[in-house]
Amino acid sequence: MSSDLDYFSIDKQPFPKKGDIILSEPFIHDTHFTRAVILLCEITDNGVFGVVLNKPVAVDLDEIIDSDIGKNAKQGFSISLGGPVDDNHLYYIHSDSTIPNCERISGDYYFGGDFEVLKSKINSNTLNNSNVFFFVGYAGWDFQQLKEEIEDSCWLVVSMPDITESLLSNKTELWRNLVAKFGGKYKSMSEYPINPSNN
Repeated sequence: MSSDLDYFSIDKQPFPKKGDIILSEPFIHDTHFTRAVILLCEITDNGVFGVVLNKPVAVDLDEIIDSDIGKNAKQGFSISLGGPVDDNHLYYIHSDSTIPNCERISGDYYFGGDFEVLKSKINSNTLNNSNVFFFVGYAGWDFQQLKEEIEDSCWLVVSMPDITESLLSNKTELWRNLVAKFGGKYKSMSEYPINPSNN
């Protein structure tokens, strides 16, 4: 016998590519992945890692980074809980391809790179809170694990031609807005409460 929630199941999804977004299914209850929007920064046969975009933390950058960056330069940066893996380290996405050892994700955005150079560019205002985004921890999977989770309808895959600043800086309504863009049952899915018993 089917339940009313069967309507809200995710249809079969393609496997994502680097730079794509995955959206958690609507009723998952997990500290890190409830209504999560995850940007996939790397996909290899050995594993997949990404960062959760829409779990902001209410801390200032100067509470996390040492005094090498001036207090004024640190203001206004976006900091999110990137995922449950290695959550005692800070990761970052930025738009400066000249930072040594950074890795292009998609479009004009890059992951990581030399942190000393990044700090210098923030101090000189070459980079600021409109083009650097920080994450505490990251989300990671074995390649086969993520494949199986997608096959089990745990994730909705959003193919992204390019990352944009608005995607990285939007927070509270990002999951809802991206799910609704699929239309049909997904628009209804985006409006459903996290706990259906509250409906």
